[in-house]
Amino acid sequence: MLDAAKRYWRALEFADDSLKKDGKFMLDAAKQDWRLLKFADDSLKKDEKFMLDTAKQHWRALRWADANLKKDKKFMLDAVKQYWLELEFVDDSLKKDREFMLDAAKQYWYAIKFADISLRQNREFMLDALKLNRRIIELAADSLKQDREFMLDVLKLNWQAIEFADISLRQDRGFMLDAFERNWRALRYTITNWKQDREFILDAMKRNWGSALFVNDSLKKDGEFMLDAMKVNWRAIKYADDSLKQDREFMLDAFERNWHALRYADDSLKKDKKFMLDAVKQAWCAIQFADDSLKKDREFMLDVFKQDEYTLQFADDSLKKDGQFILDAMKLNWQAIEFADNSLKEEIELILQIVRVATGIQLP
Repeated sequence: MLDAAKRYWRALEFADDSLKKDGKFMLDAAKQDWRLLKFADDSLKKDEKFMLDTAKQHWRALRWADANLKKDKKFMLDAVKQYWLELEFVDDSLKKDREFMLDAAKQYWYAIKFADISLRQNREFMLDALKLNRRIIELAADSLKQDREFMLDVLKLNWQAIEFADISLRQDRGFMLDAFERNWRALRYTITNWKQDREFILDAMKRNWGSALFVNDSLKKDGEFMLDAMKVNWRAIKYADDSLKQDREFMLDAFERNWHALRYADDSLKKDKKFMLDAVKQAWCAIQFADDSLKKDREFMLDVFKQDEYTLQFADDSLKKDGQFILDAMKLNWQAIEFADNSLKEEIELILQIVRVATGIQLP
């Protein structure tokens, strides 16, 4: 009979009933062609172990399982564990069963595709499913993808879900701003030309400053816009175009708003004596962003020291060990000794003590 079935699969329809009831024979037949299970005796189609064994050979074998097995939660879940596509044959009652479908989704997220539409339209069910796998949002009913509050809740679990929000939401200014508040990267999926809209971007930044990352290139080159963006959050300077980071006046204006902005200045400015001196005149802390070559420059470091004594802490170690440099600095402000290398401090203190004794002058 198996040889005959090889030639024409329906030949097994005429096999003796004893063969159709024989589990081993029918299992061997199913190895040849899963369709042969159609002719298995009903007793085998009701047998859990037999049907699971045949399903291991070919997942479509479950089509011929008894209707009661297809309604059996445990049996169908065992089948799904073998291969998730067995859900194609599950009874409709289980496709509406919240617990069963969530258990199936634990095996493979795409199982939700087979859930009844009533579940895929259910907010609570879909949110629970999303906790298992963020990609499940793809399978939500369209009505949920159009639901503003639902999609905002989803964004708390997965910011990339914005990609699957209905087009009507992604064109909605208010919704997109709320989305940015939850995750600034949502701006990546906007379909409206808001990346060029000054006011929209500034509003988005007020909710989440990271929105600056997706600003249109034309705005990143706009000095006025970038300074306005810095009023929202100084870190916006990070995303300014390189042409601005090389611009002396712009960077000084940015520095005036927040001294940390100098961190993003172009290296050519950090090596520029005049620029860095102008910056130090605004705030002494600018010295920390100066290029190392300037921190080793005697003349430059004395000039900035004239602006503020604390600048000397950023001088290169080679200068802090230079006795002549420290003495020159002390002529400007005796407190320069505080920043001298320890090896010099003892010598300078000794000299000062000798002068005090010899002259009777009370030096600091």
